[in-house]
Amino acid sequence: MTRKLAAAVISAMLLSACVQSSCLAETRVVLDGRFGDWDGKAGLEDPPGDAHGDACDLVGFSWDQDPDGAGLYFMAQRSAGAGAGSARYQVLIDTDDDGRFDGPRDGRVEVEYAPASDGVVRVQVYRGVLQTATYSGPWGEDSAEGGLRCEWHVQFSSLGVEAGQIVRFEVFSARDTSPATPVADLEDLAARRLADRFPDEGDIQLAPIPTAPAWWVAVPLLLCCFAAAFAAARRRGRPGTR
Repeated sequence: MTRKLAAAVISAMLLSACVQSSCLAETRVVLDGRFGDWDGKAGLEDPPGDAHGDACDLVGFSWDQDPDGAGLYFMAQRSAGAGAGSARYQVLIDTDDDGRFDGPRDGRVEVEYAPASDGVVRVQVYRGVLQTATYSGPWGEDSAEGGLRCEWHVQFSSLGVEAGQIVRFEVFSARDTSPATPVADLEDLAARRLADRFPDEGDIQLAPIPTAPAWWVAVPLLLCCFAAAFAAARRRGRPGTR
């Protein structure tokens, strides 16, 4: 093996290792009621003091795709003066990208967060008026930790969303923890219960993309480098070439 070929192979191996390391180094969100893994994730801040009381004043909201591309993680944070009282959040999802959130195929995620109950988060997922999933877990800060942040996960399958499909969503906090109101009554719901909106205007659009394993990138890259090195070695071995 010539020196140039050996150098090309070594470079390809080092480049492949760098690609894999960068993919593995990315922090993944874990539902555990701890929030250090949210650093650097997509999100927006909301000015404090624009809601009907600190308990339902959203000041931050973040989201992240899970590793296999099958759903989304969400994290909500409320004002520092919220205390340990319960909170309810509502994520409205436009699943057919028609600019409306109250259609029969659109999604709604009702989240109840109870810091006084060890930070338990209860999630109910609806598609139209049909409930498609319900689950709960200790995914929020408890009272001793401040009771400000909670996180949860939603499977795309429970919303009827395909991989790579464009979706829009907007988030609300509610003034009370009464049972969820059907999507058909959203206008009345906004007048009676909703305390804060996120974002204040418009909505958030995203196109979830399935996350490829590191070797999907590293292996083709390595093969290309080997092929280039092999071709260069063959050219060097032909009569009349240098």
